[in-house]
Amino acid sequence: MYFSAVKLSKSEKKSAKKLNRSLQNIIRRCQVDISIEPTRFVLISNAGLVTENSCEQLLTLFAPFGPVDSIVMPPRESCSFLVFRHVDDATRAVKKVHGDSCSDGNSSDSSVGRPLYLSFVNRVPEIESSLDFLPPGLVILENAVDEEIETTLLNVIDWEEQEGGKESKNRVLKNRRVKHFGFEFRYDINNIDVDRPLLDSPIPSQCRVLLQRLIDSGLLTSMPDQLTVNEYHPGQGIPSHVDTHSAFQEEILSLSLGSDVVMEFKHPDGRRANVLLRRRSLLIMNGESRYLWTHGITPRKTDVVRDKEHGNSLTLSYRGIRTSFTFRTVRRQECNCGYSNKCDSQKRLQQCEKEYDVCENASKKESQLETEHVHKVYDVIADHFSHTRHSQWPRVERFMQSFSTGTLLLDVGCGNGKYLNLNASTYKIGCDRSANLMSICSQRGFQGFCCDALHLPVRSDMFDTCLSIAVIHHFSTQERRTDAVRELCRVLRPGGKALIYVWALEQRTNGTNSNYIKVSKAKCKENVSIEKNSLTSPNDKNSRSYNLPVHTNRTHFESQDLLVPWHLKSDQSGGDVYHRYYHVFRNGELEEMCLAVPSVKIVESYYDKGNWCIILEKT
Repeated sequence: MYFSAVKLSKSEKKSAKKLNRSLQNIIRRCQVDISIEPTRFVLISNAGLVTENSCEQLLTLFAPFGPVDSIVMPPRESCSFLVFRHVDDATRAVKKVHGDSCSDGNSSDSSVGRPLYLSFVNRVPEIESSLDFLPPGLVILENAVDEEIETTLLNVIDWEEQEGGKESKNRVLKNRRVKHFGFEFRYDINNIDVDRPLLDSPIPSQCRVLLQRLIDSGLLTSMPDQLTVNEYHPGQGIPSHVDTHSAFQEEILSLSLGSDVVMEFKHPDGRRANVLLRRRSLLIMNGESRYLWTHGITPRKTDVVRDKEHGNSLTLSYRGIRTSFTFRTVRRQECNCGYSNKCDSQKRLQQCEKEYDVCENASKKESQLETEHVHKVYDVIADHFSHTRHSQWPRVERFMQSFSTGTLLLDVGCGNGKYLNLNASTYKIGCDRSANLMSICSQRGFQGFCCDALHLPVRSDMFDTCLSIAVIHHFSTQERRTDAVRELCRVLRPGGKALIYVWALEQRTNGTNSNYIKVSKAKCKENVSIEKNSLTSPNDKNSRSYNLPVHTNRTHFESQDLLVPWHLKSDQSGGDVYHRYYHVFRNGELEEMCLAVPSVKIVESYYDKGNWCIILEKT
């Protein structure tokens, strides 16, 4: 360090000690030594990348003393190093600048704005940087378009269109403005809807010349059909991500217009590559860089870049307004890339296989019980069952009518769809395990699909509300009943509500029997006579193996797990009796089960027509 012969005051001595400690830390971290004798190598202790100084600022300040061959700015440091061509020039710079304020009185980039502290060192450190590495499969084409084409493309984008409107393709996100062409990329599901192309917003024809040139040169295999345009102001960026495998094919192109920016690539093993995308350059991602490495732009106003004009050292590049044109081709089949741990297509397939295995490996007794005494029974009695199910329960109807226009509802275990014709302003979908009941729904003009309530083939957080009316009591174990509630809540969006009805053990409340019990004495005697011989019914040859009692219809329940007869009446049947498995819920059991499901709260629970009922809200 250059020392002054002037005697220091007490405060100046304190500052000198602080500066000396800082200097020792720099020497240790940068692995350099202080030189007593003047050298060509000068350390600036308090001007570097951390203090947001640039090579341009330092050169403006030190060039008057003589030629500067290079400037080295270590990453994550507040210091920098200058290499002068002559020792005499370095000596004059240290004597003149050390300890003096280097502000020129304005806010220009050449003004450092504070005293600088300089020392002679024996050498400059060797800087290792991720700026010198490209991920495999990544190609950068400099000057992919000229200034004229750049101006033309920027003028194509109409940002004045009403942003965020229902029909607008413009979106204002947290860190950027976005516009889509060809297909809209939905950020809520990180995918696109291939069945809903943006017919009124195709890729601008002005882009075709560049794309065709890339196809002719072999850098692109086919013409893209989707374009996303992002506009970034200084300080804005985009989180690290891998473009959804199932949404787009392998090749992804990004054209940078208006300004330079550094895009950060990260490998799962921790490797990083900071790639400088210069203005009018084109980035092409294939293979590993497309499928495995995440890429993103940190929201900030400057980037650390190589200064090739001054010794290839690091410096700060100030961002301007940058617009990126990202071209992709929509994928219409599942992705089968070699990166299964990052591939949503293959993860989804693996999850389906896992769920299938879980179903296959479920307890044989549980599976047989529900198959024999729930699934098969409802398929046989579907027509007769449908004729007896036509009136909607008032409190269920009130719940249905409470929703606003456009509400998306899923009725799980919809039966013949008797609740799917309520509240025409909502969009309703039904599903049921019985193919014959779903066929009846279809004949009545309702939309739906056949599935198991434990494995709903729909995305999570999709529906505004769900119904489960007289369904969950057909599952034969507490675990499977809880799983049914968990699956119902999985498909609800946060804030969405679900209504669940299950048969109650208690069929008498406040001294009054439920409607299930209120029948004539003659009918009760008839039921008792039939139930005594019901185990000889066509579907009851395995009933005794489950050790379950057969309930007498229209009487109080004497057990929570039982078989309830259905007396089939049809032209093809002579009055066969089929038994359905039920688990009837005691008071409080439904609430206890729902509380075991995470991320839900109980809005209301009540007793209605011999059922325990609950309204849940997903949190």
